[in-house]
Amino acid sequence: MEKTILQKIIDYDNPRKAALCTQIDWKGSVPRKDFPIMLVDENRNIIGTIGGGALEHETIESAKDVIAVRKPIVQQFNLTNQDVSKTGSICGGVTTILIEPCTQDIVAMLNKAKTDNSLLLTKITENGNEIERQIIHNEEVPPLPKKVSNGIAEVEKSKFSKSVKIGNTFYLIQYFGQSPVLHIFGAGHVGQAVAETANFIGIETKIYDERKDLNNTERFPFASENNTNDLDTIVKSTIINPNDFVLVATRGHQHDFELMRWLLQKELSYISLVSSNKKWQLLSEALMNDGIAKEKIFSVHSPVGLDIGSETVPEIAISIISELIHHYRIGSKSKLSLSQL
Repeated sequence: MEKTILQKIIDYDNPRKAALCTQIDWKGSVPRKDFPIMLVDENRNIIGTIGGGALEHETIESAKDVIAVRKPIVQQFNLTNQDVSKTGSICGGVTTILIEPCTQDIVAMLNKAKTDNSLLLTKITENGNEIERQIIHNEEVPPLPKKVSNGIAEVEKSKFSKSVKIGNTFYLIQYFGQSPVLHIFGAGHVGQAVAETANFIGIETKIYDERKDLNNTERFPFASENNTNDLDTIVKSTIINPNDFVLVATRGHQHDFELMRWLLQKELSYISLVSSNKKWQLLSEALMNDGIAKEKIFSVHSPVGLDIGSETVPEIAISIISELIHHYRIGSKSKLSLSQL
């Protein structure tokens, strides 16, 4: 979900005076496990983060040396300090960071992988002396060790980056393609607050509501689309990808029913509805009577959100986005989901 960070790195105007820091391996408890990237310039300014704290401070210091000598290094950081009175991290794991001079070629590869929705495969020897990058397309996977080929297949399916180590060589498989879009049906208070919170964590949003006084760029400045068509037109013309997220938060139960009947005929990863338990019970019965399978209905996140005791609209938005993050990262309903209780 860090498309904004990636784009800022791609747009950086003087890569020759910067270093690119990439997590390529980790074990145990570490600040991040999603293979993040971070750009460090000669003045120690950064774009992105690899986890903050002592780990990031040491990485920035090493990046300054890499910028000066123009030679990459692979640095392992042991975060198993047992003495809380001393500096260093006590996370309990080990993380490995590739720190390399940022070049136009690297930036071009990042941009191509992002633009083509392709994978970027980076082969790195343990000492950092040899680094090879190539774009991987679904139909053009080159001959590779089976473990790496399996890793590529896994990343293509999950859309999450992965690292494979064979001997003293790392194979980092990065996914920079299209992230899931959050489709919000309803431009009321909850829809607006959810869109604002989604933007904060880098999720693209599209808003659907025929009320132009509510669904506009003034109330939703970060939305990539403000669709003000009527419900029939939306149902006939809207394309939602299987990995996208959907939140239904319309102004009335009739709109909710029509939307849910349409959405539940699709293969979608995450469908949610702002609703009370009683309302969802009645809608569920109506949907089943209309021929929608029980398992489809039971997969809906309604009432939507995690049970954090939220009352105000901003709190409800945080509850909803928290559940969405859990679904994105874990792939299942949380035990704290209101729809589980």
